[in-house]
Amino acid sequence: MQDISGRGRTIVFVSHNLVAIQYLCPKVFVISKGEVEYQGATQAGLRYYLMGSQGACEGSIDVSQHQSRQAGCIPLVKFVRLLDSEGRPKCAFASGEKIIFEITINPIARLGRPEIGIGINDNFGARVFTVATYLSAAELPTIVKETKILCEVAELPLAPGEYYLTLSAGNTEAYEMDDLMNFASFKVDSGNFYSNGKEILPKRGKTLVRSKWLAAG
Repeated sequence: MQDISGRGRTIVFVSHNLVAIQYLCPKVFVISKGEVEYQGATQAGLRYYLMGSQGACEGSIDVSQHQSRQAGCIPLVKFVRLLDSEGRPKCAFASGEKIIFEITINPIARLGRPEIGIGINDNFGARVFTVATYLSAAELPTIVKETKILCEVAELPLAPGEYYLTLSAGNTEAYEMDDLMNFASFKVDSGNFYSNGKEILPKRGKTLVRSKWLAAG
């Protein structure tokens, strides 16, 4: 495809493959419901595609009527906040820093055996990691009124970069009664995750894992 475009021809490449788009296309169009919503540089276009017209979050996001909610979902989630260890909302964290996700659930009816999942995606829309009640030993009580649910990640295991939030809420019979895709972004800066004072480089991978080394002989 690059060979053909190099001969002076224009190619229209239609895809949801963000990696291929970034590699092949110097310019993009974002089309929604038959209308062009964005036209311009590729990186900005990918960001618009992932986030819609919402922009980056400021640590607090009202999702009660958010456009990223998937069709047919019940709006169980009302509000989401990203908090630091002091309970302050913010949109930028350091690698290894504590992050707390505060999710306000407003059930339309009694929600028994609730299940909540949070997905962290990279700037290509690929999943980096997931935290969820059903991936832990947590058992949340039945929710009958507006309730705040807290999910704490003690040390954020992410390399520097921009990341996007996906959130699902439901119960053990239907995990995704509510489903919000890439509804907000947050930034991660280099931190002292490895306790060695060295800068963390994104090219070495987006997920950070500690290891122990020794010589045996």
